[in-house]
Amino acid sequence: MDDFCQALDRFLDRPVVNETNLQGEFTFRLDEGTAGKNDFLARLRDELGLAVEPERRNVDVLVFNPH
Repeated sequence: MDDFCQALDRFLDRPVVNETNLQGEFTFRLDEGTAGKNDFLARLRDELGLAVEPERRNVDVLVFNPH
């Protein structure tokens, strides 16, 4: 699930936090859709039971600056 969340990070262009507590490897299959991100997220919820919802979190960030 952590790898899947990292892929969603890139797809959604924002951090995705894995709160499923699922361990191990999983294979899922979603039929290819032609709609946008919202359709994909709705299909994740409806077909796989995985809800991706916006939340606010305090996140530590490392910032690299030139010297």
